[in-house]
Amino acid sequence: MTQTHWTLDKRVPLALIITIVTQLFGFGWIAAKMDSRISSLEDKERNQSSIIASIVTAQSQTNVALAEIKKDQNYTVESLREIKATLKHEKN
Repeated sequence: MTQTHWTLDKRVPLALIITIVTQLFGFGWIAAKMDSRISSLEDKERNQSSIIASIVTAQSQTNVALAEIKKDQNYTVESLREIKATLKHEKN
């Protein structure tokens, strides 16, 4: 029996070795690309987290300011009621 193609150790065909090595390089390349994409997504997530934190801070500051405005508004309404009552009393 003569073999017509070159083999390694006369049992493993060279084409199989080349295929396996090519697949290993391909998987390595895909893994490196995925790592790069994951790193990029993690960076974006960190940036979004800091933006969300600043939005939450701004929202709480806005809520405090609105509470103060509401308090001032209630004081103004009460003052106007007192003025109206005084004017009514002076008319009568």
